[in-house]
Parts: sequence; structure tokens; C-alpha cells
Amino acid sequence: MEGADIVCVGEGEGPVTDLCNALEKKRSYDKVPNLWVKKGGRIVKNPPRKLIYPLDSLPFPDFGLFDFSKLIATQTKTAVVIISRGCPYRCGYCCNHKIREVYPDPEHYTRFRSPENVTLYLKKLLKLYPWVSYIRFIDNILGIERGLVGRVLPSL
Repeated sequence: MEGADIVCVGEGEGPVTDLCNALEKKRSYDKVPNLWVKKGGRIVKNPPRKLIYPLDSLPFPDFGLFDFSKLIATQTKTAVVIISRGCPYRCGYCCNHKIREVYPDPEHYTRFRSPENVTLYLKKLLKLYPWVSYIRFIDNILGIERGLVGRVLPSL
């Protein structure tokens, strides 16, 4: 961890929130799950927390956090959206199968927002930015059969 004091391994929503709360309260953060922390010349590798499941439990992104109109994708009237996480395949050219090994509950590694939740997500986005003409989904995998979710599959 040369050049870094803290590294988040895995999903960051919970660890970053916990880290910010600890820093704000001037408390120790060296036991926060998912964080590897440099402490006294050694690295404390905290265990991972469970994956966020279902994804509908996550709030929608804070579209007001950045000046959306100045993001590169918006120059082509494109909104970038992620509605799933993970991939059930083990392709040699991809890191997903190695990332899956980090978690204690890899059966929930491939997860999707529900169709109803995706609809609400897109409606909120388009209400705030009605000039968007294109939506670019940057998910690892999209349109997989529900029966395959949670299974580990061979490489494509």
C-alpha cells in the first residue's frame, strides 16, 4: 500500500460512510469492514462485509452532486447509468471472478435493481435532465436470465 493509508476492498457505500463518520467524530477507523488501513507500519486487513442485496435498497445517485451538464458524456446528451453489479461468468480477460472471491456471500455477487426501481431511477434522471437523448448502461452484464443470477458460470 505504498502511497496510500486506506484502501477500500469491495463495495464502498458502507465503508466510506463509516470512515467519514469516524473521521468526523475523531474516532478510530482501523476496524471498518472492507477497509485495509496502514497502522503503525503494518496493514490491518479488515474482513469484507456482506454484499448489498437487494440493490433496490440503495438510494438513487445524488444527481446534484456534480454539475451534470459538464460531464463528458453529457456533451453527447448521454446519461451513464449502472443498474446491476457483478457477473456470473469466469472469463479469463476479466477480473470479476477474482473480485467475487473477496466476499463471504458470493451467491449474491450478480445483482440487479428491479424493473420497477430502474423505471423510477430513469424517470428521476430524465425529470432533472430532460435534454438527455441517450442512456448508456455500463453494467458488467445486462439482460441475463433471472434463473442464472447467483450461479457461477463458465467463461463466455
